Amino acid sequence: MELGERLRRARGDEPRKSAAAAVGIAVSTLQMYENGRRVPRDPVKLRLARHYGVSVEALFFATDATKCDATPEAEEAAQTRKCGKKEAAGCARHRR
Repeated sequence: MELGERLRRARGDEPRKSAAAAVGIAVSTLQMYENGRRVPRDPVKLRLARHYGVSVEALFFATDATKCDATPEAEEAAQTRKCGKKEAAGCARHRR
């Protein structure tokens, strides 16, 4: 799944205007991110991830479909499956 689609999924039903305002960027900028025409700089990545309540890794660097749901629960489930551990926190690679 591409970055733009992950951003759109993370935003869900929230209007683009309110998401952009909450993150401190222009609506057109968020639209370009969601359309894959631009990639946000690191500080904006952090603000977007915090606003959507997911990790930067899940939102911007996800490579498998299970993590692309962009929800904390989906991210934890994906980490658990990837590690083979019963709990993601048990894996040193995925400790938060």
